[in-house]
Amino acid sequence: MCISQARLGSTRLPQKVLKEINGIALIDYHFERLKSSHLVNEHWLSTSELAQDDKLANHATDKRWPWYRGSEDNVLERFYLTATAAGCASDDVIVRLTGDCPLICPTVLDETIKAHLSNNPSGYTHFVKESLPRGFDVEVFSMQNLENACRNATTDAQKEHVTLYMYAYSKNVEILSLQLGKIGWGDYRLCVDEQADFETVQALVDLIHDNGKDWKTISAYEICELLDKHPEVANINKEVTQKTAH
Repeated sequence: MCISQARLGSTRLPQKVLKEINGIALIDYHFERLKSSHLVNEHWLSTSELAQDDKLANHATDKRWPWYRGSEDNVLERFYLTATAAGCASDDVIVRLTGDCPLICPTVLDETIKAHLSNNPSGYTHFVKESLPRGFDVEVFSMQNLENACRNATTDAQKEHVTLYMYAYSKNVEILSLQLGKIGWGDYRLCVDEQADFETVQALVDLIHDNGKDWKTISAYEICELLDKHPEVANINKEVTQKTAH
C-alpha cells in the first residue's frame, strides 16, 4: 500500500503539485512513474479537507486515483486515516511518499520494499540521505507502527511529520538505513518546494528527453548520472534549504 501526501497550500510555492511541465502536472509525473513499480498494489492520494484542496481532490477523481481528505495540520492522523480508509490491516506494509517529488523512482521504491520485507518487516526502513537526492525519498513501515505513532505522538512536529515519532521517539521500532546510490548524490535536490526547485526539475525533464530517455521509466541512478554530467542543471536550486521537522 502506497500513500502520497500532497496539498495546494504551500507558502513557498502555492499549488506546486499542479504546476505543469510540458503540459503535465507534477503530481501526474509522480503517479505515472509509480505505475512501473512491481510491488505497489495500491496507490492513494492523501490531502487536506480545506477548500483550497478541492481542486486537487477533483484532479485525483478525474484521474481515477483513490484519495482521502483529512486534517491539514495533523498530517500523521490524516495519513493513518487514509490507510484505514484503504482497509490496511496491522501487518500490512505502508509506503510513504510526498507528492512534491515528481520524479519518484519505482526502482528505488521496490528495492526499499524488498529490503524491508527481508530484513526489517516490523520496523522502519529508508535510504541514507547522502546516497540519493531529496525527491526520491521512500519510507516503509507497518500499519501497526503507523497506528502506534498516531496514538502516541504528542508534539506539533510529531503530528506534522508522519514518521518523525517512529524514527526519533519510539523505543520499539528498529531502523534499517539503506545505501542505494552513491555518497554525494544526496547533494542533489529533486523535490519541489520553491521556484528554483521547479526550474531544476523542468530543466532535468528536458535533459532527459534530449538524451533519448523516457521520463516515465528513467531510473534514479540514470538521473543522478545525468546530473553529474550537467552541473548547470544540478546547480539551479543549490541555494534552496530543506525544511526540517525541528
